[in-house]
Amino acid sequence: MGWSLEQAAVVKRYMTIASVFAVVGVLFGVFLLASGNSGGWVFLAIIVIPYLGVALFLKNMRKEQPGQP
Repeated sequence: MGWSLEQAAVVKRYMTIASVFAVVGVLFGVFLLASGNSGGWVFLAIIVIPYLGVALFLKNMRKEQPGQP
């Protein structure tokens, strides 16, 4: 049994919000690196690694759902 249309819409909405926060976080991390703060690498890793993990997980889940493109 696959996701309902409502569940798929909620996941898409949350991923859109997460993407906006990820972009802001990456920009902030780049700003930290440009200003000479080496902690920017850690901040980038904290933002990018979980985001990519969730995105790959959801992509894999979507492939397994019947009737999903």
